[in-house]
Amino acid sequence: MRREICFILSLILVGGGFLSCKTISLKAKDPYTKEEKRLFSDKDLYFIDGRYYLKVREKESGEERFLEIRDYFKNPERWEIVKFEEGRKKESKAVESIAKETERIEKPLLSFLPKAPFYLKKKVLIMPFEVVKESFIYQRPFVEELFVRVFDQKALRVLPVFYKGEWDSENFPEASQVVKLGDNYGTQALIWVRLYGPFRSSESFFALLEFKLYETLEGKAIFEGLLQKKAQSPEEALLGLFGDLVAKTEEVVSSWGWFIRVIKVQDEKALILAGERSGLRKGDIFEVKEQLQKEGFKVRVSELLGEDMAKLEPVEERPLRPYALVVFTGQME
Repeated sequence: MRREICFILSLILVGGGFLSCKTISLKAKDPYTKEEKRLFSDKDLYFIDGRYYLKVREKESGEERFLEIRDYFKNPERWEIVKFEEGRKKESKAVESIAKETERIEKPLLSFLPKAPFYLKKKVLIMPFEVVKESFIYQRPFVEELFVRVFDQKALRVLPVFYKGEWDSENFPEASQVVKLGDNYGTQALIWVRLYGPFRSSESFFALLEFKLYETLEGKAIFEGLLQKKAQSPEEALLGLFGDLVAKTEEVVSSWGWFIRVIKVQDEKALILAGERSGLRKGDIFEVKEQLQKEGFKVRVSELLGEDMAKLEPVEERPLRPYALVVFTGQME
């Protein structure tokens, strides 16, 4: 089997959940010598079918791939090792999952919002998938349609919104870009996904999904990780992988407060891209904030429009402006 197919299948298989990494106990049938293990003992390793892999970037082309450790040592000058969390300090201990909440030095603005009720749903903008072209069995449109289906079936407290149009991710993601996308689509979160596979092994299929979850209030990454799935068919592997991603997204986003920005003001009323589908009801009370830490002024849902839009009117005599921040502060109808 071609090594190109094998290189990306570089994760510990633990029954289809998140992955254990870095500190790996060696099995009795160890194909590596003590000297080889000494050489790569300080490397960030992935493990599959008894073999160790590194995530590397070819210096000449900039292409990223997964490479079996012995192939790396044949010509190490050709490759640059990509760390688990490039640019971030790694955890010093072994963990059951490398999907983790990102470290934040300052207190995030989300922490100033009260937790929203379960029926007030968050919307998540799904960016176009990035794929490893040489390893792809299915075309990207098919995979994205499959993901839509899984999201619609399994998501209870999160509504998916899919990015429309062409997308150049060369300089993505910058915080200002994430915030702008959230404003334009009326979403509270954004997901970036890179998919590897599915690939065929000797007995099954494997797929790997790398993802980052951003909040659109400040445009900061809140959660990032890797998921893997092993199954008897490529579609089954993708279905399981996408189901795990939906579950993790709901787990993280459901704990947030609720917010959205005004997209238009007309006749002293504000239009927002959230309505009946998001769980809003006529008469619900929200608050317009200039700064989250300070008191704002109250607005009321005066009209529900279309599938998921609404008009807001100020409870008091206060002016509304486009892109004003509207938040849930604990009072509904």
